[in-house]
Amino acid sequence: MTRELAELVAEQTNVFPAKQGTSEHCSPNAIVNKQHLDHGKHCQHSFGAHAQTNTHNEPTNTPTERTVDAMCLRPNDNKQGGHRAMNLDAGKAMTRNKCTPMPLTRVA
Repeated sequence: MTRELAELVAEQTNVFPAKQGTSEHCSPNAIVNKQHLDHGKHCQHSFGAHAQTNTHNEPTNTPTERTVDAMCLRPNDNKQGGHRAMNLDAGKAMTRNKCTPMPLTRVA
C-alpha cells in the first residue's frame, strides 16, 4: 500500500502545470507523455476509499461471490481506465475495470 501511494504521488506531481515551468497551460505529463488528465477516469476515487470490485469467476453461473471488499489505491495508467485496488480479504493489490464506492459502516 505504501508503494502504491508513492507511485500515485509521483504520477500526480506531473499532472498540473508548474508555476515556473516550460508552459503555463500544459502539464509536464502532457508535454512528455502526451497524456491528459481525464477527470472521469483518473479522479473517480480517492486513495483509501472503501469500494466493491468485481471478481473474475469462471464459470459465471456459480453461487460464489461476484464482488469483493477492496480499498482503492490509484487509477490505471492505460486509456481504458480502471483502478488498482487492494483486496481486503487477501491483502493483495489487483487491477479491476470497475470500482463501486461503498460507505463505511460503524462497527459496534
